[in-house]
Amino acid sequence: NFNQKRLFYPIQIDRLWAIVNFSARCDLSYLSRELINCGRNKGIQIKRPFTFFEEDREWVRSDPVVRVEKMFEKIKANLPEHPQFLLCVLPERKNSDIYGPWKKKNLHEVGIVTQCISPTKINDQYLTNVLLKINSKLGGINSLLAVEHPCRIPLVNEIPTMILGMDVCHGSPGPSDFPSIAAVVGSRHWPLISRYRASVRTQSPKLETIDSLYKPGADGQDHGMIRELLL
Repeated sequence: NFNQKRLFYPIQIDRLWAIVNFSARCDLSYLSRELINCGRNKGIQIKRPFTFFEEDREWVRSDPVVRVEKMFEKIKANLPEHPQFLLCVLPERKNSDIYGPWKKKNLHEVGIVTQCISPTKINDQYLTNVLLKINSKLGGINSLLAVEHPCRIPLVNEIPTMILGMDVCHGSPGPSDFPSIAAVVGSRHWPLISRYRASVRTQSPKLETIDSLYKPGADGQDHGMIRELLL
């Protein structure tokens, strides 16, 4: 519970950012003011959003991918530089058709940090939860484990250590040609263990072992997942 508390390492949102609204009934001016006020109480200094992007009514009933593309045309035409992040307001609270295409466009194709919300009630608790996600995505640290501060973890506090976590997820049971998803996380900022970087790769269906931990490339360099975590 972060009510009446400040974040351990709050990021500063001091560059250009904006709010995108996919036809949700939401007062964006009020939302931005309350978000800035809540952030100030948590130690996050947030400058005012550069602008608000409202979806054109003519595209509301279009395919979700088309709606996202049309919105990005508007964003690229009006933003003078790459934004620090985009806050996206969705019309449906659950299972929004916009969510998948929007995330793919931002994270995979363009490289923009984004946070999606669908507020039914804008209050301090809701905005705090949103800010916790934004702070983590932008590189901040929300809190530490009790054993980290002061450091009381045997060996880890004495020897530079990276803690790794690995898992493989598969498609639905039965015959399937869908690739499996391998993920590896590694702790950063030793001796802290609450901050991680992740590496995610696809691999052969149903393969339990992770085959990309070490991956020599044609240039003779390692392009594996462990190397990615060390960069």
